[in-house]
Amino acid sequence: TVTTMSSGTDARPATSTVNSAVVPAAIVASTSEVKSAAIQAGKYVGKLIAGKVRGAPPPAPFEYFDKGSLAAVGRAYAIAQIGRFKIFGLPGWVVWLVVHLYYLIGFTNRLSVLLRWGWAYVTAQRGARLITRQAHAAPERVTEPV
Repeated sequence: TVTTMSSGTDARPATSTVNSAVVPAAIVASTSEVKSAAIQAGKYVGKLIAGKVRGAPPPAPFEYFDKGSLAAVGRAYAIAQIGRFKIFGLPGWVVWLVVHLYYLIGFTNRLSVLLRWGWAYVTAQRGARLITRQAHAAPERVTEPV
């Protein structure tokens, strides 16, 4: 579908065509989990391109596999929904921690993040969670009398 903007230009969805398959924008748009969909779509497109280079027939159409949802709600409280299972509270928080550590690359990164998280938890410190544009106080506006 094409939407015409108020400026008169067309707003077309971002897509790429590889071997007659539209990816990944159409794939990502059809899923609720952007990161998970992007990872799965990237692997699919990689196989699609590698197959095309080898002259192999295209793989089966892309199918998104929903791994579930995780949300850290507060200190030692999270909600995890994996398939038909729902885990919340401290067990959900532990699942959240383990899953996020699992997807980090390398043992050193995992250990570093685990130690920082552990220290922040024990000392009840919060990390920098907000990015603001105002680094300094805004200068006073001077107006000349008319």
